[in-house]
Amino acid sequence: MSEYFKLNDTESLNQFLPTQPLCKVMETASAPPIALQVNLFTCGGIAIGGSLCHKIGDAAVAGALLKSWAAIFSGSPNKVIYPDLSLQSSLFPPRQDLPQNYLALMDEMWFKESNYVTRRFVFNAESIAKLRAQAKSESVPKPSRVETITCFIWKHIMAASWKISGGSPRTSVLAHAVNLRPRMKPQYLLESCTGNLFWWGLVAANPDAKANMELHGLVGLLEEALALYDDKEFLESLSGEDGFSVMSELFNQQEAMINLESENPVDILGFTSWIGNSSFNELDFGWGKPYWLGVMGKVGPAFRNLVILVDSQWGRGIEAWVNLEEKLMGVLENDPNFLSFASPNPSISSL
Repeated sequence: MSEYFKLNDTESLNQFLPTQPLCKVMETASAPPIALQVNLFTCGGIAIGGSLCHKIGDAAVAGALLKSWAAIFSGSPNKVIYPDLSLQSSLFPPRQDLPQNYLALMDEMWFKESNYVTRRFVFNAESIAKLRAQAKSESVPKPSRVETITCFIWKHIMAASWKISGGSPRTSVLAHAVNLRPRMKPQYLLESCTGNLFWWGLVAANPDAKANMELHGLVGLLEEALALYDDKEFLESLSGEDGFSVMSELFNQQEAMINLESENPVDILGFTSWIGNSSFNELDFGWGKPYWLGVMGKVGPAFRNLVILVDSQWGRGIEAWVNLEEKLMGVLENDPNFLSFASPNPSISSL
């Protein structure tokens, strides 16, 4: 295992996975919606790779599944989470008449044919503290670690996009996944709920509004967009028979922001955070907690510019798994200001 870590090749992680990660369609019709692969090293080390079709569930579902599997292996049946296969449909009644433009919107947000590369950047506690100081403002006096790192990466990816376009700034839309489970009631039931219980918080950065392009300005825009999902009345309005009308309004607002019919298309960048999700870092199958958590190798050609944030196993750092179009990544990973805070794929064995 130590010899593999010395290779320092993020995209080669795919060999430990049972299926191609983050692709639009499954490789074959017979491919399993859930798959696990146990990899044994001659030294005795073990790497467990897993894949979950997003049609079945989100990261919270994957975490609950792995947590339950580990509980069974370690002899703790009282910690098993038994899935509730009906709760979600009672909260969000299924519909057969979803408008085609909503499906097109989801397709546009998730998938774009291109040549993508995956890189891992690590922000240590010192870098995060310095960036949080820069991100402070009157409206956001205490920016979170996730808000700060999200907007720092967003800012530099925007700069990379504008450089590639010859200095012609394009509007950039940040789509940040929001986990609804901890925000809705009852939380103890929602932990066992299958399916996808998240939505997107969308925020657009206008290159003409220079004040908003600074780190503190971007953090202010993001916090304003995500504040909606902390509104108790709004969250309650999402469920039940009347919830679809509320969701339709969200769809319409997001469709207008992305503006699929525009002659000047926007850049869309997806973000999701697993920060604070102990389901992965605390897994113990009876061999002790994991030494390291890898997210993905090289993704398929039909995906999306996407950043996944996870806790570093060492200290209070954050690992950013960045999937970008090759041209964008070429600029980002040579941006000296970005690299003054982010370490590109530091060796696992040296951490």
